[in-house]
Amino acid sequence: HTSRATPNHLRPNSYTKGRAAWLSEHDMQQKTHTRAHWFKTHVLHPPKQRRNLHDTQLPHGRLIRGGLWNTTGLLEAAKIHNIIHIMKQRKLDWMVLTETHIKQPDQYTIDGYTVTHSADVDYKMDGKPKQNFTGVSLITSPALTPCVIDITPHHGRLLTCTINTVEAPLHIIAAYAPHNGRPSKEREAFWDELSNTIRPHRGRSPYILMGDFNAQLLDELEAEDGATGPHFAPAVYMDDEEAEYNKALASSADAAAHSNHIHLWSLTMDHHLCFPQTWMQKSAQQINTHCRPNGDVVQLDHVITPQQLKNMVTDITAHPKEALNSNHYLVTIKAVLRTARVNTALKLPRKRRRLNPQQKQQYNQHFSTHLQKHQAN
Repeated sequence: HTSRATPNHLRPNSYTKGRAAWLSEHDMQQKTHTRAHWFKTHVLHPPKQRRNLHDTQLPHGRLIRGGLWNTTGLLEAAKIHNIIHIMKQRKLDWMVLTETHIKQPDQYTIDGYTVTHSADVDYKMDGKPKQNFTGVSLITSPALTPCVIDITPHHGRLLTCTINTVEAPLHIIAAYAPHNGRPSKEREAFWDELSNTIRPHRGRSPYILMGDFNAQLLDELEAEDGATGPHFAPAVYMDDEEAEYNKALASSADAAAHSNHIHLWSLTMDHHLCFPQTWMQKSAQQINTHCRPNGDVVQLDHVITPQQLKNMVTDITAHPKEALNSNHYLVTIKAVLRTARVNTALKLPRKRRRLNPQQKQQYNQHFSTHLQKHQAN
């Protein structure tokens, strides 16, 4: 009896072998291998993972684009959709929104863009949310959301975000300072909390502080080494009385009377911060971010970084032509992921003491004497 050969159509070929291997590596029931599943787990519902377990990182030298905008309320119809449309046009990776007037913290997705609201949770006597006219929001693009490690909405004036990179994680701190008309205790509490938020990252990981600080840059900052650059723009005051008032505050010892201008100056000095835009040659329209009721245009929205990382931000520009029914202008930011410059100067070799034979003999005799005394005791 002789065995018959297997027909060619029943023999396993390269296609069937490859198909079997592919099926063994992919889950056809849960569809975990598809792009739709990756988009769902990384963009729509990203899990909170530790940095060493996060599988998506921004590469070194990657150019990222951000935005900053005081919306003067975000409750109008289609306003958030207009902002996302502008983000698509300008290819922005993230957008920080201040003064959103959102009453409760929330998070949702629009066209793949993740919107996170940070608000003050305060209720009236009837149980309805109270309007405090605060609110900070963060919008991340579908390309950046998979790299986000953590988003912490603290309250209606502070929000922090951590982005995973191949180097140290990048922290984005979004802030909205109370204006000078608010009580001094409220303003001091905000600036103290902002300082405590910055302190853990000082000298450890890069961060970008951005938001509406309701403060202009004092002329005294120009004299501080490393805080401002050659294109520093002086503050614009409504009248001479306001200018004299701010100068008096700068020399006053009463901390309770300090305005936001002084608080911003103190924060810059305490944490060795700088304003990268002052190293960029810009026109007045590209610097000022707010239009006052009397027509004066001033800069109240700022982007701040540590002094050793000022070269990370390559461009900061205001766009007054972007319409959003707000008296503040859109500010765009370009940054390149790179670490601070390291001093590569050659260190001198350490001098070694060389003993002659007589010194070696004295040292050995001294060591033997003390060793014998120790063993005797």
